[in-house]
Amino acid sequence: MGKLIDKFEKFSNNSDLINDLRKITPLRNLVTHRGLLLKDGEINNEALNKDIESVVERSKNILDKLMIEWKKMQELTKQNGA
Repeated sequence: MGKLIDKFEKFSNNSDLINDLRKITPLRNLVTHRGLLLKDGEINNEALNKDIESVVERSKNILDKLMIEWKKMQELTKQNGA
């Protein structure tokens, strides 16, 4: 995600959103990689489930911010006739 965030940062001056994206990346990576290592019997790992819930909630908030930023970029594009 790091390179995508770097690219996005070139088009957005929303430093709060960029910071949110950078902060959630390590937790997202941890949860994803730990989840891949689980066997069927370990799916009910309580600590992992809490981490997943945390990532989901934070991701929803970040996605809302991304959509607002996307709409701003669309409007700027329309105004500039591109």
